[in-house]
Amino acid sequence: MAVAGASGSGGPLRTKKSMWGEASEVQDLSLEQLLDNPFNPRKTYDEAKLRALADTILAERDAGADHGVLQAIVTAPAVDFFAHWEEKVAGRTAQAEKLAKAKEAAGDLTHKVVIIIGHRRKRALEMISADEFAPCVVDSTRIERARIIGLNENGQRVDLNPMEEADGYQDLLDDGLPDQEAVARQVGKTQAHVSRRLGLLKLPLTVQEAIAADQLSAADATLLRTQLTDKQDKAASEKAILDAWTMMKENEVKAGAAITAIKARRQDPVPKDGKGVAGDKPSTVPGPRPGPRTTKGKTTGHSGKGTSVPPDDAEQAESGSGSQQDGSPNESTLAAAARDRVCAAIVETATFDNARQTVRLLAPALLAGTDLTVAQERAHHWLRLPGSAVGPDIVDPRAYLMAVLTGTDASLATRVAFAIALAVAELRASDETRTWDARDRAHLDYLRENGHTPSDWEEQQLRSELVDSV
Repeated sequence: MAVAGASGSGGPLRTKKSMWGEASEVQDLSLEQLLDNPFNPRKTYDEAKLRALADTILAERDAGADHGVLQAIVTAPAVDFFAHWEEKVAGRTAQAEKLAKAKEAAGDLTHKVVIIIGHRRKRALEMISADEFAPCVVDSTRIERARIIGLNENGQRVDLNPMEEADGYQDLLDDGLPDQEAVARQVGKTQAHVSRRLGLLKLPLTVQEAIAADQLSAADATLLRTQLTDKQDKAASEKAILDAWTMMKENEVKAGAAITAIKARRQDPVPKDGKGVAGDKPSTVPGPRPGPRTTKGKTTGHSGKGTSVPPDDAEQAESGSGSQQDGSPNESTLAAAARDRVCAAIVETATFDNARQTVRLLAPALLAGTDLTVAQERAHHWLRLPGSAVGPDIVDPRAYLMAVLTGTDASLATRVAFAIALAVAELRASDETRTWDARDRAHLDYLRENGHTPSDWEEQQLRSELVDSV
C-alpha cells in the first residue's frame, strides 16, 4: 500500500528482502510522516543504546547500504489505525483519552502512518538528522494486533522494563483476551510470568515508579507485594510496602530484611513497661514479643510434655524468669524476645536458591552435636505461627517433623531444616549461663542482615566477646 509523501508524492514502492530473507513492498517516508503508536508499551528509551543504533546505521551506509536500516519499519495508514482503535476503546476512558490526544497532536492524517514495529529505528534516524527518510512497510492487516505485535517485538529487541510489560499485558486483557493464559500464549511467556507482572500494577505508584526507573527489581517488588499484602486492609498493605521500600533505599538492606522488620513491627505488642527493646538505640523491630527462653540450663515456657511455646507476660511474672526486681523484663529477656520475633519472620521469608549459602547456614547446627529436641520445638513454633503457617497442620512437633521428612516437598524440608538450625543458634545465644562467643556474633550478624538492630545489651555482649577472644 502506497502512502503519499509530505510533498505530495511518496517514495517509489520497491520490493526488498529483510535480513531474514522475507520479501515485502518497501516505501521511503519522511520522519515527519511517522507517528508513534499511542499504545506502544515502551515508555522509556536508553539514549546510549539509541546512539549505538544510530552509529550502526551510519556504518551500514558507509558499507554501501541504501539507508543503513537493515529492516524496514512496519507501519499502518494513520486514518485506518485511528478509526479501528477509536471503536475498539470506546467506553474505556483512559484509553480513549490517550488515543484522542495522539490524534489531535498528529494533525492531518492523510499522508501519515502509525508505527507498529520500529520506534527505536525512527528515534535513531532522528539522532542522525530530522530530514532523514525511513524505509517503511505500510500494512493495514496488522492494525488489530498492534498491541500484541508491539509487546513481542519490543521484548525481543530490547527488553521492556517490568512496568511496561505489565501495562502491555493489562492492555491485552482490556482488548478482550479472556484471561492470563491467553495473554501468555500470545506473547510467548508463561502464565506465572504474566501473573507476576500484572501483580506489579497493584503496588503503590511510588514503588511502580521505582521499578520503571530500575531502582527496584521486579523480583524484589513481587516479594514485597506477596509478603506484605493484607487482603483485608489495603491501606495497611500499601503503607507496609512503602515502608519496606523506604527501608531498602535508605538503609541499603535487602528485600528480605525489610520484610522481616516490617512483619516484626506488625506482630509486636507494646510491652507492659511501655519501653521498646532495651537501650536508647531505636530498633527496626521495636518492642518485644516474648519467646521461649533458656535460663540456667532449663527451657521456660513449656506447655505440656516436651512442647516449647513462648511464655506470655503472666508466665514470666509468675516464674520470675527474665525479670528484674520490679517485675519488668530485663535487658537480656527483651533482646531475646526481639531476636525470636526476627527469627520467625526470617523462617517465613527466607529463600534457598543459593546452595552454598544454605549449607553455610545449616552446618553449625549439624556439626554442634547437641540435642536438637528443644530446637525442633522452637522451629515448629515459628513454622506454625498463625497467619504465616507452612507445612502440615500438625500440632505435635515430632509428628510435624516426621510428616515433613516422609513427604515429597523438598523445599519445605529445606525450610524446616533451616528453621531448626536457626533455633539452635538462637537457643544458644539465649542461654544466660554462658558468655557469648564467635558463633553468637555470627548469629547476630545474620539477624542484622535480615532487619534486626541489636540492642545496647547485645552490643555489650559483642564487645565482651571481642575482649575474651584477644
